[in-house]
Amino acid sequence: MEKMDFLEACIDEIALEGLDGITISALWRRLENRAGFPLALDVDSKIYIWTWISRSLDLEMFELPTARPPLVIVNRFQHICPETGVIMETEPPEEIYPIAIVKDVPERGSCATYKARRKVTDEIRDEEGKNLLTLAETVKKWGERLVMVANQDTREFSIYGPEMRPWKDMSNIQYCILERVARMRYLGEVTLGKSSLMCFGESPKSMFYHCKLLLQQGVLTKQPYTQRSLGGQQGHGKLLQVKRFYAERRTKSEVVAERMCELLEACESRRDEYSRICKVIGLRDEAFKKMCMNYPQFFKIDTVPYTEIYPEAGREANYRSGKERSVRMVKLVQKYKYGEDRDDEDMEDGNDVTNQILDRSVLVREYPLLNQTWKFVDDVGPEGVSQADFRQLCGLGKLESRSVCRNLERMKSVKSLMKDEGRQRVARYVSRNYDLSGELSTKFEQEKQKRLLLKNEQMSPSGAHDLETCKVKLMAHRMRLMPFLNIVWW
Repeated sequence: MEKMDFLEACIDEIALEGLDGITISALWRRLENRAGFPLALDVDSKIYIWTWISRSLDLEMFELPTARPPLVIVNRFQHICPETGVIMETEPPEEIYPIAIVKDVPERGSCATYKARRKVTDEIRDEEGKNLLTLAETVKKWGERLVMVANQDTREFSIYGPEMRPWKDMSNIQYCILERVARMRYLGEVTLGKSSLMCFGESPKSMFYHCKLLLQQGVLTKQPYTQRSLGGQQGHGKLLQVKRFYAERRTKSEVVAERMCELLEACESRRDEYSRICKVIGLRDEAFKKMCMNYPQFFKIDTVPYTEIYPEAGREANYRSGKERSVRMVKLVQKYKYGEDRDDEDMEDGNDVTNQILDRSVLVREYPLLNQTWKFVDDVGPEGVSQADFRQLCGLGKLESRSVCRNLERMKSVKSLMKDEGRQRVARYVSRNYDLSGELSTKFEQEKQKRLLLKNEQMSPSGAHDLETCKVKLMAHRMRLMPFLNIVWW
């Protein structure tokens, strides 16, 4: 039983390295970090392990054109700011697994030396599985130029685990993303920074949708991830792990943010004194300030008059050195909960039509697409249409509908106005034919006139301007533009 345990562990480590394979020295490095490996990695045990893995029919041996650099395992969770608990980005080691997608069916994965490497399995074992070379002879002959590669079925089994069935319909790049995430084991792969999924060279938009499909199929898991770059900028992204290697990674800042949310929710008006919250949390003033700056969408620091917080206090308490006192307050903008998806793109999942059958029967091939889609927006009326509803009206996918909306807006055929819907602000596209009507357009014009009036008052020596005069001038300007706004498409 012990033989099978250690042999399965070795093959699993080799398979997790993907189509690139693993060198002998890198295998020892992986086994040292594998929890529960039953053998001590001394000289004798390495010889014993090589005797068994070199016989395995699930593995093939290849000679690389040049020696591969040593494997360096970087644990990003060991580099954390002691004050804020934010992960600090470090200079990544040399990339020994460059991205080169292989499209040679049935082999899948990424391997930059796929066509350049030479198969040497027959030189290491015979057809009956008998060893032809010892470990010492193999290392002397090839050194770091020898890699061991598991077959496709074994690699997929190591990625998915025994409880999941492989998803066969994924594209080549999606499989390579999955392969790279699995190679990171429990550390996972992130979506931002120098050492991340950006190594694929895809745009963030494309990478988002590739990962989204993998998440929907249940082969990947995600967690919120915050990192301070080498340049000092702080970014928020996702930590991705394959399901069999899922491990919750909560940093100090996320724990503190959740604790702050609980404290502020229990307060009246969801706010409390800065100094009091800082003391309860147990952070110094500077660290607490950085903490609030890391989560601006959840916490806000305001300065309010002392009388607003303590209205019963006397005049002597309200003034200090002849000046009115003020109090710093921390306010909860919206509830923070660890693991809750806050991406605007993900919030659209409920209305997404990517998993539904797109009804394109409303579109006519003989007419330009922009003309037809503008007509759909125009028919909706002055209240406009959101991008999610626009996709359903036109039968377009998310990326295609977004591109159409941007082109219509660039051509000044439609305009986008923001509308508050619950806790979100949603863009609604309105035809230019309804510039002078509709609730959204009216509110927009009112705000625009207020801004114009304030600007004119500041520039005027007397500081007084007639609002009606501004309205008349603005209306005259709009009437001059009317011939261009009333576009005839049909």
